[in-house]
Amino acid sequence: RSSRNILDPWHLRYVLGKCNDAWYASLFRRGRSRGALTGEITPAYARLDKETFEHIRRVNPEVALIFVMRDPINHAWSSANAGFRKSGLAGPATLTYALEHAQSPASMARSAYTETIKRVEAVFSPAQIHYCFFDELKDQPERFVANILTFLGVDSDGVGCLVPKRAVNAAAGSSPIPLEFQYRRSEEHTSELQSQFRISYAVF
Repeated sequence: RSSRNILDPWHLRYVLGKCNDAWYASLFRRGRSRGALTGEITPAYARLDKETFEHIRRVNPEVALIFVMRDPINHAWSSANAGFRKSGLAGPATLTYALEHAQSPASMARSAYTETIKRVEAVFSPAQIHYCFFDELKDQPERFVANILTFLGVDSDGVGCLVPKRAVNAAAGSSPIPLEFQYRRSEEHTSELQSQFRISYAVF
């Protein structure tokens, strides 16, 4: 909504409103009054604890959750590049910066998919959860969107007009992932999988 008039009622409510459940719900009122399905998106939701998910269910028992998962190494590299640019630095992230960023608790939590799924499924019914993958968004965007619309109970005919012709936010699309970064992150995720599933294998 950054292109809209910052003095319109929505922006004033967003900036000046008291941050609580009623305020949050009011941010979606305009769209719902027009008969639209409303929602928001942020990778930070993957870090929420079970108690917070339970609070979300109490506030909106009919909420629908869409969990998009991405190769954790690609995700970490993309996130590091986004953070690098937000810091005012030019070019792709340095290896040192990217590794430090990827090893931060926040970044690790966003890629701990099995842990997030456990917390979500402990609170919400299967009918409220849709799992999908970033690769499908990249390779088959119309199918990706159609599956989400079907999950939400929306007619998916004419889905092609909803799909942008090019990527809207390509944080790291132009910079290849350094081999050292791939190797170091693979080691971390291999260790996590071994711990989670009690399996043993070698990475070459």
